Amino acid sequence: MASREVGADLWLSEYITPWDIYVHGLTKVFAYKKTPYQEMYIVETGIYGKALVLDGKWQSCTGDEFLYHEPLVHPAMICHGSPGKVLVLGGAEGATIREVFRWKGVKKVAMVDIDGEVVETCRQYLPEMHTNAFDAPRLQLIIDDALEFLDTSSESWDVVISDLSDPIEEGPSFQLFTKNYFEKILRVLTPGGFFVVQAGPVSPGEMKLHARIVNTMKAVFPYVQSYNSHVPTYGRPWGFVLGSRKMIDSRPEPETVDKFLKEKTIGGFRMLDGVTLLGMLQVPLYLREAIATETKIYTLASRNTLHVRHCSLISIVMCISIKNILFSTLGVIQEIGKEKEDFKELIIIAQNDFIDNFRVKKEIYQESLNNFNKYMTKSKNDSHLLSVELYKMRENIDYEKIYCLYDLIKEKILLTKLI
Repeated sequence: MASREVGADLWLSEYITPWDIYVHGLTKVFAYKKTPYQEMYIVETGIYGKALVLDGKWQSCTGDEFLYHEPLVHPAMICHGSPGKVLVLGGAEGATIREVFRWKGVKKVAMVDIDGEVVETCRQYLPEMHTNAFDAPRLQLIIDDALEFLDTSSESWDVVISDLSDPIEEGPSFQLFTKNYFEKILRVLTPGGFFVVQAGPVSPGEMKLHARIVNTMKAVFPYVQSYNSHVPTYGRPWGFVLGSRKMIDSRPEPETVDKFLKEKTIGGFRMLDGVTLLGMLQVPLYLREAIATETKIYTLASRNTLHVRHCSLISIVMCISIKNILFSTLGVIQEIGKEKEDFKELIIIAQNDFIDNFRVKKEIYQESLNNFNKYMTKSKNDSHLLSVELYKMRENIDYEKIYCLYDLIKEKILLTKLI
């Protein structure tokens, strides 16, 4: 592509594997907020419309979210046949409940999300996604932790949809993909109920986690079905898993499904019909083989083991990330200058974020250094300099230099006249 054809001045980069980066070109930042749970951006992309980004991870965007939300919701609803009560765990954008409300027979929907600030911001800036679903009288919006809700709820649900954070073995959301969590779901399902969980990428290089989620669900649900949908802005096909006490029909008749959807829903689908559903439920050979040979079951006990095993890796990633942010912040302040009007909003965000989190980030660095001292071999000549190989890339972390850089950036931010 010729350089004159590149349309974006601001880019969002996200590792989708240790070897691959997906880069989104942005044209505008609508909202930025650091909540008690996560860091949130709502941005405008070049061709895919508005997008929600949480902790640097792409969640969904108006241009292709239907390729995620329709497969997430409707196979479980179709399998049930006549769902009256639906529980949605997560789904801050409101697109998941929007799809649920396509079903005429749904009498009650409860949406549980831990971060009310993200929900409210999505409600304000992403009306294209929720289409006023938050105002539906059938909706009960509950700001709470999903696990807390499941532990205290006495209601039963026909369909439960788990639209929570991405499954990462060493991440904080890991417990939401364990046998313990799925057992809580089974407890609140009606006898003929269906559960669906978004279950990570299913590309050949990343499918192990999905296979393990399927295997974990098989330890709880009598019937389990994997399926997937390709979402362009995710950079790879995305997996889902159905679970139920009832048998799941993996070969539905397309004409019967089309007739059923016409009768039971208000329509308006952009992706899903009988042919599409039949195709989605046919799991490709490579993934079937991975699922068939997987033996690992996720439990809370395995989460503790993973945390111990990977704590040094988490520290490394955190240190490198903060170090790179520091140098980028300094570069913005030194090089861009106030004449670059298009970057003023970005500069303000960088400045405010740094000042607000100056003490916290230094504490994180100190904690990370302590972890390194436990797990890494320090240089004989320079005890504060650590050399780390991560994703086959060499990174040097000089703690004394970083601490000096913290103070330098703070001084420059306080003195700058950019804003």
